[in-house]
Amino acid sequence: MPDKKMVDARCPHCGKNLMDETQISRETTVHLLAKQSWGEQFHLYLSSIWGNFKTKTVPEQKIEKGEKLELYCPHCKEELPKFHDSCMCGGKIYQILNKLGLFGNVFFCSTVGCRWHKMQNEQIPTGKTPSGV
Repeated sequence: MPDKKMVDARCPHCGKNLMDETQISRETTVHLLAKQSWGEQFHLYLSSIWGNFKTKTVPEQKIEKGEKLELYCPHCKEELPKFHDSCMCGGKIYQILNKLGLFGNVFFCSTVGCRWHKMQNEQIPTGKTPSGV
């Protein structure tokens, strides 16, 4: 799915919008909270362009390739749902919703530098439905 832009990203827990005006490559970003293994927390902004793996951190944070992060919603502070399998690199695979109500799922690995990600249109049963659906 090269050269595609996410225009909607939602927390699967609270249903709130994760899109942010902070820019990477002159485009809006997906805003998450991240936590490093030793507990350091920061805001993480992911490019909204499919296949662009650039990120920003606030405050500026040194994150090393191969580091495994925990990812949370910046609104409800809940850890994003994790897919039951791990990535081939050993990282957690997290989920966000691409279109609230249509169950367009985006899955991505939380290991810094890993480029595994996919979109899936069918709903994955997690036992939780975003509010407002």
